[in-house]
Amino acid sequence: GAYFYARPATKRTQAEHPGERHISSKRPEGPRRRKTEGEDEEPGVSPLDVEDFEDPADKAERLRQEAEEAEAAEAARQEMVRQQRAAKRALLKEADKEKQEDEEGSEE
Repeated sequence: GAYFYARPATKRTQAEHPGERHISSKRPEGPRRRKTEGEDEEPGVSPLDVEDFEDPADKAERLRQEAEEAEAAEAARQEMVRQQRAAKRALLKEADKEKQEDEEGSEE
């Protein structure tokens, strides 16, 4: 029988013709689309966003808290970077010191 290459890059052969086999989709209904106004909606599902009904004071408090959390996360990241840089400088300084000691010891 004839063999067909699946892809030139992989060079893997297959016994059946590549076009004969149909691969089933994980989503047989196809891509989803937005419903128009005339279509029926699913019961219990509102097209409106929950944030549309959020109290302005609650929304402001939530946004303030999210901003504080983001600021705290950024400060923690900057502190970690500072500590890593300090540790790297200490290691490099120690390595230079050992290198100098080795050079002085080999001269004696």
